[in-house]
Amino acid sequence: MPARINARRLSAWGAVVLLSAFWCVLAPPLIRAAWHDDFLCWYIGGKLAWSGDFHHMYDPAFQWSAQQSVLPEEPILSVFPRPPFFAAFVAPLAALPYRTAFLVWLAIQIALLGICMFWAWREFGDDALVWGALSGPAFFGIACGQDTSLLLALALAGYVLAERGQDRLAGAVWGLMLIKFNLVLALPLAMLATRRWRMLQGFSLTGCCLGVFSVLVLGPEGLRLYFQMLSSSALAKLNPTPRLMINLQSLAAHLGTQSVAFLAPATIVVLALGWLALRQAPLWRWLSVVLVVSLLVAPHVYAYNGALLLLPTWLVMFLSPFRWTKIAAAVYTLPPLFLLRLFGEYGAVITPLCLLGLLAAFVAESACGAGLRPANVKVCSGPGYNARPCLKP
Repeated sequence: MPARINARRLSAWGAVVLLSAFWCVLAPPLIRAAWHDDFLCWYIGGKLAWSGDFHHMYDPAFQWSAQQSVLPEEPILSVFPRPPFFAAFVAPLAALPYRTAFLVWLAIQIALLGICMFWAWREFGDDALVWGALSGPAFFGIACGQDTSLLLALALAGYVLAERGQDRLAGAVWGLMLIKFNLVLALPLAMLATRRWRMLQGFSLTGCCLGVFSVLVLGPEGLRLYFQMLSSSALAKLNPTPRLMINLQSLAAHLGTQSVAFLAPATIVVLALGWLALRQAPLWRWLSVVLVVSLLVAPHVYAYNGALLLLPTWLVMFLSPFRWTKIAAAVYTLPPLFLLRLFGEYGAVITPLCLLGLLAAFVAESACGAGLRPANVKVCSGPGYNARPCLKP
């Protein structure tokens, strides 16, 4: 028996090493692009925040001047699109030379992903590392210079706190995810719909504090410039093709439309399906459904944002008692389907379709849970809605 266990452990760790090496082989072109694009955005925002010039943070002329002082060979403006509190968060990086700051940023994101993987390993065992290593978005997000590992770590921290019954603190931590507010629009709605009042209090408190900070440092003119920038369609790097997204906008673009007549009903349908999936949901399914719905209905969601779904993947694969939910999560996670995006825009449509399939599986699981429960499944004892399903020995 020990030899069998060791063989399985060696197989799991070997798969992790091979998969990690595979993603690293694909990473260099993305890292070179991040040097001229994604990280450059964060550095410019941090540079303006470090100088205390929040009022002009979203003025294209000031951003262009900051970019020229950092990377004069880049001919296209890399717009800083995040709220001012994110600029304040990354401001210390601006005290470092650009190359050093870039390496430090990559190291921070790698460390955060490593912490999340360590939690999954401690919670679920060696197989959790394999599922983590299968996640192309998690590795691509780091290579692209994005903050996907930070968002994943915040989602995980909130989950751990909520699982321990600290709902207000969990909501407050999830409120920090407003650094990319378009990805968490469904969180407060789900808290409201399922009457998780303490979570909503914590989330609202964090949101209010961040909002007050933004208003104070930007002022009326800074706020005007910020909303003007978000609504602009003339910024090439800020508004690439919607066909490459992983949300309903992507499906609409592949159908040849961006009409509100399609997007509005589709959004309502997804929100309704999410509400059905949340009925009597344990915490793990509640958070998984909310994150899937958020990515589907939010604007400006690209493949690397799918790193946020690594947490639902772990939760589904190890806590869901329903086979079809696990299959749907596995299909989304499979690297070949993710890599179809490399063959052009038409390969990108597979990701939102997979997310819709996963949402449908959550709805089916909720419906089955309201009726007969599989014979080999019981509910582990736990406080309130945080009870988990688990297999009988």
